[in-house]
Amino acid sequence: MTYRVDSERALYRYVDGEAVLINTATSYYYSLNPVGTFIWQMLAARPRSEAEILRAIEAEYAHPVEAAGPDLRSLLHDLKSEGLVIEEA
Repeated sequence: MTYRVDSERALYRYVDGEAVLINTATSYYYSLNPVGTFIWQMLAARPRSEAEILRAIEAEYAHPVEAAGPDLRSLLHDLKSEGLVIEEA
């Protein structure tokens, strides 16, 4: 599975090193911490798999994949539930 930003529903800007997201369908906004912003930047550039994102987190933050996996899955689930990212086969 890969994930990508839903460009029809998600507007975003970077403010002071963090991503601020707006769901255009609901008008709700969200703020991501620096690691979440790093993930968002990857997804905004092109579709990415969970494994690809985990490898990038490990390389960027020296954070073990095993430790980052649950947090990444939780973030992807939340972004998908809010309609900000799309999961593709």
